[in-house]
Amino acid sequence: MESWRKRVLMFKVIGALPLGGAVMSWLRHNRAGLKNYDFSTRTYILDDFSRLLEGEYLDVEGASFVEIGGGWHPVLSLFLHGLGAERIVLTDIARHMRPQYVAQTIDFVRSHGADELAARGVRFDRDAFQGRLDALRGSESEVFDRMERVGMTYRAPLDFTRAPFADGEFDCVYSNSCLGYIPVPVLSEIFAETSRVVKQNGVVVHSIHVYDDFCGDGSEIGPVNFLKYSADEWNRIGNSSIHHQSRLRPKDYVDLATGAGLAVEVEDRIFKRIPDFDVENVELHPDFQGLPEDEIRCRNLFLLARKPVAQSVG
Repeated sequence: MESWRKRVLMFKVIGALPLGGAVMSWLRHNRAGLKNYDFSTRTYILDDFSRLLEGEYLDVEGASFVEIGGGWHPVLSLFLHGLGAERIVLTDIARHMRPQYVAQTIDFVRSHGADELAARGVRFDRDAFQGRLDALRGSESEVFDRMERVGMTYRAPLDFTRAPFADGEFDCVYSNSCLGYIPVPVLSEIFAETSRVVKQNGVVVHSIHVYDDFCGDGSEIGPVNFLKYSADEWNRIGNSSIHHQSRLRPKDYVDLATGAGLAVEVEDRIFKRIPDFDVENVELHPDFQGLPEDEIRCRNLFLLARKPVAQSVG
C-alpha cells in the first residue's frame, strides 16, 4: 500500500474512535514534533505575509485582527502583536494551542523576531517590538492570561460560520494554511461571516495551501495527486474526519471572496517550496482538465480582499 494511503487509513481509524481527537492530539504532540517544535520550518510565513507586516494593506499599529484557524503555534499573531496591533483574537474549531506551545513561540519571536523582520526589509521600531514581546515573558501556566492582558485572546473551540462578533468589528480577518482543509459548504459560510465581521475598507488576508500535502515526507506521489480523482472518490479514499483537503483551485477561492461581497485586490499564485512538474505529464480528472497551468501548478494562494465602503444613498 502506498504511504499516503496508509496515512489516510490511519486518519480514518483514529477519526472513528470515540476519543479520536484526543488520540490525534497525543500523536501530534509526541510523534509529530509539536513538543519540541523547529520554528525554522515556519519562517516562510513571514515571506508570505511580509506586505501585511510592512503595513502595505493597513496600518498594523492600533488595528484589530481576528485569525481563522490559529493552529498550534501563534507565530504570525505574535509578530502582529509585536508590531503594535491593539487587539488580536485567535480562533479555531478545536483547542489545539497548549501553554507549552505558546510559550515556545513567544521565546522564538522574542529571540529572533526582530532580526527576521529586518531581514525581510520590514520597517519597524525594534525597541517597541522587543518590549511588547518581553511583556509576555513569565510562567508557562499563565501564558494565556498574559496574552489577554496585552489584547490577545484565544477562543477555541469556535465555529467561524457562526462567529460571535459584531458587524464590522475587525480591521483585518486572516488565516494561514487553514482554508484548504475546510469542506466547501463550510467555506462559503466562513467567507460570508468574514464579510460581515470585517469593517468597511477592512482587509481579508489568506495564505491558502492548494497542493496535496500527502506528497511530503518522502512520499512517492506528486503535489497534485489528489486531482486525478473525482470528488466522490477523493472523499472516499482521501478525506477523513481528522484530515480533509478540499482540492479547490486558486480561482475557486477568488470566487468565494467575490461571492461574499469582497473586492479582491491580490491573488498571487506561489510556486516555490514544492517540487515542480510538467502539467502535461500528470494525470488529471476531467473536472480539472483544461484549467490554466498556474491553477494546477500553484502551491499556495496569497489572497487579499477588501470590504467595499457602502455608498451613501441620496
